[in-house]
Amino acid sequence: MVVRKALLAFGMAVAASAASASIIQYTFTANGQTDGVSQQGSATFYFDTTNAGWMKITLTDNVSPTANTASELDGLSFVFSNPLGSLTLQSVTSQAVLDCSGDNSVPCDPYGGVPPALYGWGTQLSGDTGKLGAGFTGSAFAYHP
Repeated sequence: MVVRKALLAFGMAVAASAASASIIQYTFTANGQTDGVSQQGSATFYFDTTNAGWMKITLTDNVSPTANTASELDGLSFVFSNPLGSLTLQSVTSQAVLDCSGDNSVPCDPYGGVPPALYGWGTQLSGDTGKLGAGFTGSAFAYHP
């Protein structure tokens, strides 16, 4: 499995409603451990109230170094107050791409291949629920969320 490390910025086209003309920003953070493996990350949502069809999400993986796949940031689920018309992933940027598959070294080795389009990330939309995740197969997620 290829690990996407650090900063993933998503430009997304969504159908939503807006009231005034400014960027509204919300940041959520999570911090914990699973089976002794550190997991820390944040998600910042940006809404442009002058363009109801635009939203940007910045995901930040705060674990350094990423020692194994349990500490990678590989998905996000979110719910809006009203159903969306569409959800399109427009871009993904990454500070590094790591390969933790079968790797017992710390930190994981850099990925030596050519990353897939959008680093293998994709989106799903069902009513008011949006999902972003790695391992996207074109219609579902092979791993998370």
